[in-house]
Amino acid sequence: MIRVIGVVIVIAVVMMSVISQLKGRAIKKLVSYLENGDYDNFNTYAQSKYIKFLIPRTSLMELRLNGALIEQDTKEINSLLKELTEMPLLPNKKQEIAMKGFNYFIGLENKKEAKKYLKLVNEGPNDRMKIEAKRVYNIYVLKNDDDLKDLLEEINDQEDYQKGVNEFLVSLIYQNKGDKENAKKYEDLSKEHLAMVDELTAQNLKKA
Repeated sequence: MIRVIGVVIVIAVVMMSVISQLKGRAIKKLVSYLENGDYDNFNTYAQSKYIKFLIPRTSLMELRLNGALIEQDTKEINSLLKELTEMPLLPNKKQEIAMKGFNYFIGLENKKEAKKYLKLVNEGPNDRMKIEAKRVYNIYVLKNDDDLKDLLEEINDQEDYQKGVNEFLVSLIYQNKGDKENAKKYEDLSKEHLAMVDELTAQNLKKA
């Protein structure tokens, strides 16, 4: 009896390992479709019974959301955001989804929906994410300079490759204030430092 139990446990471990490997390959394939802009094959593969068996529903929905955001499929984005944020997800995961919704509606200049998702972001546990969302809302929607001092102080303490995002936000603040000289200055710095990030990412991908 003990030997039978041992065999069953070994078989279960092997099966779990096989399923884990299959899941990893499936996710890589889905991500590859997204990276190559092959949305038709992504959607077909994502909705197959094989994928639905391997990948948890919430994870698959999040992948589909990423694809919809890249493709700018408004109907799919709205549907997935609504469903995901109403599901009983872990607080940090729900906050991540809300942040995607917030950034999406900020890009559309939809103040009402952006504010709705900002509220959801603020209900999550990640304080850094709350700060970032608040800054974006202040700059894009309220168009104030409340965060200028803090952003400039952060830039002074960052490595060059870390400065790009904050410099971009500072550029927007100066643009809102009508200060074209400083807006251009920080826009150029942002492009330079974000290019460093792209280069570092490319180098890491080659090593992987």
